[in-house]
Amino acid sequence: GDDYDCEGSSTHTLCYLEEVCGTPFTARGVAMDWLRLFWDLKTDGGASFSEMLEMYDDANPNTWNAWTVYSRLENGATSNGVSQEDWDTYADLNCVDP
Repeated sequence: GDDYDCEGSSTHTLCYLEEVCGTPFTARGVAMDWLRLFWDLKTDGGASFSEMLEMYDDANPNTWNAWTVYSRLENGATSNGVSQEDWDTYADLNCVDP
């Protein structure tokens, strides 16, 4: 399989949706954009692996849909110690939008 560099490089931007996928964009991000967001929360934001699991669990993935996934994950993150500023920064940086 292909390798994917979560830290990025000078040869590509951080927006997989906008680089690889065809328009129209849904303005929510794709799996690679979300992966980079969570990578940044872990590596730069200092979230522990157990906190990341709690974020996901608190977001209640069994009940979300395309319209609620962002707010559910955001709420799960901020209720588990991620600052709103960090969430907004990493979401914006990685083109994951509400």
